[in-house]
Amino acid sequence: MIDRKKHIEEILKGGQMFMRKSKVASPVSEKSLTPAQWGVAMYIAPHEGLTTNELAAAFNISGSAATQLINALVEKGFVIRKDHPTDRRSHKLTLSTSSRKQIEDHQKKLTAEMLKLYAVLTDKEFETFAALNTKLLDALKKS
Repeated sequence: MIDRKKHIEEILKGGQMFMRKSKVASPVSEKSLTPAQWGVAMYIAPHEGLTTNELAAAFNISGSAATQLINALVEKGFVIRKDHPTDRRSHKLTLSTSSRKQIEDHQKKLTAEMLKLYAVLTDKEFETFAALNTKLLDALKKS
């Protein structure tokens, strides 16, 4: 039987090494955002228009915790609250134009770095890796 714990530790170390060696600057330090704030901004990007309650549910945090994160992002000009069309007590969350561009630029740089990293894999190996990654992500979505 394989030692899954050992392999998982190696996978985690690999991810940490990639982040250290990556030439992509951390957006957290660049933009004075906490890791949690950056994570929320990254989540809002493909889910623009969601409400604070929807964000809280997605992150499994309280509404007040989500509100604190959003308040900080609004103060930093990263997120914009727009009136909800049917619920006066709620707001729709969107990224500011500049933050959307920053996220897109960061994603492009990160993708370029990942392409370099995965260049050591053959097409067949990469397809296998991608299929395994999809399987793991699907399992996470169901849990």
